[in-house]
Amino acid sequence: MKRFTKTGLFLIIVFFIVIFLPCNIYSQDNVNNEEQLTSQDEVLIVQPSVCFISTFWSARVYDDNIEEWSKPYYYGPVCGTGFCVNSETGHIITAGHVVDIPYNTLKREILDQYILDKYPDDYYELSESDWDTIFIFFKVEGIQKSTPDREIFVQFNQAVASIPAEKDDKFIRAELIELSDRKNKDIAMIQIQPVTGKALSAAILADSSDVEILDPVKIIGYPWTSDIGQDNTLNTTVTSGTLSGNIIVAGNQLIQIQGDARPGNSGGPVLDSSGKVIGIITNATDFTNNYLRPSNDIKIVMGKITNKTGIIEEEWKTGLAMFRQKHYREAIKHFSNVLNLNQTHLLAQEYKAKAQKNISDDIPLIAEDSATDNEGTSEKSIAATSTTGITDFKESVKKEDKSISFLTIIFIVAGFILLAVLAAAIIIILKKMKINKKNIKNYNITEKEDSVITVEELKATRETNSEKGIKEFFCSNCGASVKENQPFCSQCGAKLNT
Repeated sequence: MKRFTKTGLFLIIVFFIVIFLPCNIYSQDNVNNEEQLTSQDEVLIVQPSVCFISTFWSARVYDDNIEEWSKPYYYGPVCGTGFCVNSETGHIITAGHVVDIPYNTLKREILDQYILDKYPDDYYELSESDWDTIFIFFKVEGIQKSTPDREIFVQFNQAVASIPAEKDDKFIRAELIELSDRKNKDIAMIQIQPVTGKALSAAILADSSDVEILDPVKIIGYPWTSDIGQDNTLNTTVTSGTLSGNIIVAGNQLIQIQGDARPGNSGGPVLDSSGKVIGIITNATDFTNNYLRPSNDIKIVMGKITNKTGIIEEEWKTGLAMFRQKHYREAIKHFSNVLNLNQTHLLAQEYKAKAQKNISDDIPLIAEDSATDNEGTSEKSIAATSTTGITDFKESVKKEDKSISFLTIIFIVAGFILLAVLAAAIIIILKKMKINKKNIKNYNITEKEDSVITVEELKATRETNSEKGIKEFFCSNCGASVKENQPFCSQCGAKLNT
């Protein structure tokens, strides 16, 4: 029994080693390959989702003096920052005042251009009363409707604050989907159509109720500079700040931060330490005291629109992790996959070039014995991978997943077989033990039944009892000794006449 117990324990230990050791090794491999990202990387991951938004209005003026409509006059651009919240649907969040201006403001701006253009001699002589009259009697309408026509454009990476040319593919036309004006939450949601070869990146919204005073924050946006002009190129900038307070204005919460944000940052995301968006810039008292509309308010404006990222973020994130761990060859593969999805992903271009520059210091991600035999072959492999389409990449990922799953299935099946064999062995041994015990018990009973008294012993016993005066009774059928008044013989079962 002891020998069987030791054998069983040994088999159980072997089973757990066979089943779980490979899984633990694979799990450890995953830990080593986890995305070890810095706080700087958290910003780099979000940055491609940030965009420059410019809004233009156009309208015609009806002049009662000449009884005709004028040519279209433009107002804008009104510019700000936004960020994508769903890479598949192309939904973008920005500040409401970046895409919306009160009609009276637009009307005055358009009339100002028209009067200067049509009546230049009188323009500088007009009084406030004259302007009030002009405002009342001159009509300002769009071509399509009674209010001025609005056009919203989105630019990623580098941007310019100018009216787009007819075939300028840097400008992506957007549609206004939801708007909470400046008097309310000052949040707008617009939508663009994703374009082939320009896959969108997205940012994830945090729970703004979890923020605390003195939390560090990062501000991303397209701030205006003192010499900004329509031909100057704008780039995203990143500045640091600190969460300094929470206030309520007109029934709405505002998060106060200390950080450098300027005109043009309006609508831009502000990130927490994990790289999630806690709010957008809405207004400021100066360049360092700024206020955010919380991310929880953004979720309300989004409604049923899902906030999620896509494959391009996973590739970009993995590439950065490989780059930080000096797996430059692997990083190049992932950066190439990003560029296959979006050829204008400037950060992927930049870090791919950095990885190629440091290729001599590459730390292989796999064991040396499974690596390429010579450097030349390896370089060719990287070049081939760098030019492979995203379809090939997906197929390789699927094959790897299938091989891992197949290996796991093999171990699980082997484990069940081992358990079945072990269970069968236990059942057989227990049955044998039970049979042996039964045989021993039957054997002892038989020995007792076979133990009978001989005739000589019975005769001697009777003579002794007679001499002592002991009265005895016997069965008339078999002669066995019975007790007085016993109804049946215990030996043969015959009826006794006692």
